[in-house]
Amino acid sequence: MQNSSNYTLDFIIPIGPTGPTGPQGIEGITGPTGPASLSALIFSDFNSMPKQGYLTIYKNTILPTNSPVFIPSSDQINITEPGNYEFIISGTIGGLSANEIISISMEVQSEDGMKYSVMLASIVADANQECFAQTMLLTFEKKQTIKLYLRKNDIYNSSAETVNLLIKKLAF
Repeated sequence: MQNSSNYTLDFIIPIGPTGPTGPQGIEGITGPTGPASLSALIFSDFNSMPKQGYLTIYKNTILPTNSPVFIPSSDQINITEPGNYEFIISGTIGGLSANEIISISMEVQSEDGMKYSVMLASIVADANQECFAQTMLLTFEKKQTIKLYLRKNDIYNSSAETVNLLIKKLAF
């Protein structure tokens, strides 16, 4: 069969036991790391608050510990650098009465005196205790000071039992 493309292969490839593993090769160089997405963060735990007003800070954790980005005081956090920030707030409001309205907002004031408020949680109670959580991204072009404000009617016995705020300075 000259110039034919039809062939029959009539043999078997033998399969034997696997041989021993060879020696380990040398370790390669470490490759580059990816960009970090986080520059600094602050985690603030606020005191319980039974009446309307600014929430006060119980304790803070700042990472890295030598970061100059966040400067907390008793009822506010100064953000010293412009940039993109992620805010995550969560907590529990307790002692609520039926249909009671309660809210927590974040007051933001820039270094030039401009002020605005961002609603973080607004609750119309249908239980004795309500939980809330909110995440948002904000871009600041200047230094900012933030405060959390509890708004409620003081005739009720409700209180902000736990409020936690995590602020991350993003690296982009």
